[in-house]
Amino acid sequence: MADSNTEPTSILQEETFARWSPLENEEAPCAVVSERMELIYLNKSARALIPQDWFAKRCWEVFPVKEEDCVWKCPTVFAVNTADSTTYCEETLAAGDGSGQTLGVAVVPVSETKLGRASAILVFCPKVFKVDTGSDAGEGSTIEEQAKEDFLKNASELVAKVIDQIP
Repeated sequence: MADSNTEPTSILQEETFARWSPLENEEAPCAVVSERMELIYLNKSARALIPQDWFAKRCWEVFPVKEEDCVWKCPTVFAVNTADSTTYCEETLAAGDGSGQTLGVAVVPVSETKLGRASAILVFCPKVFKVDTGSDAGEGSTIEEQAKEDFLKNASELVAKVIDQIP
């Protein structure tokens, strides 16, 4: 039996994996989601974060979320359904020891018909935006905002490049 973490197990999965294969070897974990937050595709880096059975499940059913009721207040769910442009969110995933790891998430809305049910592509990165410059808080805040802007710009460019590669 094929492992749904690495190989498609149905014609639908096979078509989906083929469509999104340009994301496969990206270093950043990436997820393609529907407007209902169903996982349509995860690249290799994202699949490393989750259990094997993930296709068509909602993100909170698969990712080890820190808060069980996250779906009701999740900024990423809200952004996938309402954002017109790339939006920054943060998600905290639970570690095995009960601690959490906060990830930055670029929610990049997509609407091209050739993309099927895809509503957005989520690009994850470790949250590294808190920068202590040793000087006043205003300068550190400026650096943090610039890092977020750079992350969002890079995520948008990545998604545009991937979409251009999809027939």
